Amino acid sequence: MISDLPMELNSRNAAPQLVDRIWSIAEALGHDAFRRTAQGPIIDDHVPFIAAGIPAVDIIDYVPPVWHTTDDVPEYCSPEALRQVGETVRQSLRFIAP
Repeated sequence: MISDLPMELNSRNAAPQLVDRIWSIAEALGHDAFRRTAQGPIIDDHVPFIAAGIPAVDIIDYVPPVWHTTDDVPEYCSPEALRQVGETVRQSLRFIAP
């Protein structure tokens, strides 16, 4: 089962153009895991970058109960969603990186 990857609120608020660009690239690639729906804010590794003024985007589907614990294992990840994220990020870097 593929995960849904909605737009995380901290990312949307801090870097809306970057979020839109990444989701547009995902759509152009035909990646259906990316959804233009809102997801509440998630406090994750991207927040310190945002606080430092560095645009950052969290591409995440949900927070499992074991998130960021020793029980957070690959079985909680959708291989198909990971493939779509990897291809989207790789393609996005061509347009975002200087």
